[in-house]
Amino acid sequence: MNEQIEKNEKLDVVENEVKKAIEANLDMLYSDIRPDLDLSSINIDSMSFIKICASLETTFNFIFDDEMLAISSFKTLEDFISYVKSRAQI
Repeated sequence: MNEQIEKNEKLDVVENEVKKAIEANLDMLYSDIRPDLDLSSINIDSMSFIKICASLETTFNFIFDDEMLAISSFKTLEDFISYVKSRAQI
């Protein structure tokens, strides 16, 4: 039970930080950034995506795999959050 709570808390922390990084780098409101968001539907260029990734690398002390540094690697924000969660050092 405690292990499940810890996993949920980690997901919440990661989701919150991902949303904050997106909000800081794109013209989007935090409240409009949902896990089911199709990443191809938002106006994000490769430079903005790299900035978001770099911010998360610093926050969570990990390095994105090279092949994951393209927005096309993720269909939804939930996919992106899951990847960050799997790599995050928290």
